[in-house]
Amino acid sequence: MAVDAMGGDNAPREIVRGALLALEHDDVRLLLLGRLALIEAELSGRYPKDKIEIIDCAEVIGVDETPTTAIKQKKYSSMVVGCSSTPMTSA
Repeated sequence: MAVDAMGGDNAPREIVRGALLALEHDDVRLLLLGRLALIEAELSGRYPKDKIEIIDCAEVIGVDETPTTAIKQKKYSSMVVGCSSTPMTSA
């Protein structure tokens, strides 16, 4: 399951917290998309690397941006990368 770690209130803290709770189910594997350093700081090394993969996305779509403009202009945002058929990491 792919999760936009930068979307929502108190991101990525609350999103990562929810992801860790989801790992309580044996059949769950997660792909967290967002700013690598921020996600890793929230995880604090306390996660099974075989169950969580992090894709570093350099751009974040702000709440004040229109969706179509943000998608066109921010190709390395967690939302765009997560929706692509072949995830790409930022350059």
